[in-house]
Amino acid sequence: MKRGFTLIELLIVVAIIAAMATFAIVRFTGGQSSARDTRRQSDIHQYQNAVEIYANANNGSYPIHTTVVNPNTLCGAGNPLGNIPCTSDPTGVNPYRYVTNASGTAYVLWSTLEKPNPAQVFYVCSNGFSGKRDASGFSPSNGVCP
Repeated sequence: MKRGFTLIELLIVVAIIAAMATFAIVRFTGGQSSARDTRRQSDIHQYQNAVEIYANANNGSYPIHTTVVNPNTLCGAGNPLGNIPCTSDPTGVNPYRYVTNASGTAYVLWSTLEKPNPAQVFYVCSNGFSGKRDASGFSPSNGVCP
């Protein structure tokens, strides 16, 4: 009597293991993009706090940028927000954005999120509004909250 596994049994086991590994990899990568989106939202809130602190020290005026800029350009010696820790997008693909009106009395901060598909942006505004919207066509100007 011969002992061991048949070729068919081995192939079935290998196929089951491959399917389980594929499922695990797909679930793991989805979790990573969700974590990066959470970090993006946290970073935008940190920039919001820094810009509000700046405004409190400058008679309610926010750092004026009537064209869209990356908010980390506001950080560092000689820049409006000074030497606060500045962060960038976790992947480096979707930089954070900041724009104000001409008088510096209103701003919008936002970032493009990885999930869901189609892409969305997370935004915060000087008037206290925040949320998510479709990224297509999202282009706040003059610091006006969308």
